[in-house]
Amino acid sequence: MGQKSFCAAAPPNGDSVITTGFDSAAQIHPVEIDYAATHTDIVLDVRGTASPFSYPLVGRFNVENVMTAFAVGMQLGISTGSSSRRSPTFRRCRVVSSA
Repeated sequence: MGQKSFCAAAPPNGDSVITTGFDSAAQIHPVEIDYAATHTDIVLDVRGTASPFSYPLVGRFNVENVMTAFAVGMQLGISTGSSSRRSPTFRRCRVVSSA
């Protein structure tokens, strides 16, 4: 699917840009972050709605990845409520050479 057809398939929600970041001015930003040795507990403010959840990754960069995933989901029409209720599934991939 080309970029134009992918964007055309996304339902319009009135936003041309969804902002993410650690600054409270961003549309999606963390309100609370608790890093543990094996996971992160987080509360994201998603356009004024608190979305608490936990995921099995640690590090500030993973918080950025989660915020970006929320933004992509919103652009694709996935409600933030359904995103935070599901426990994320992470799969590892590796390239295996057949040579």
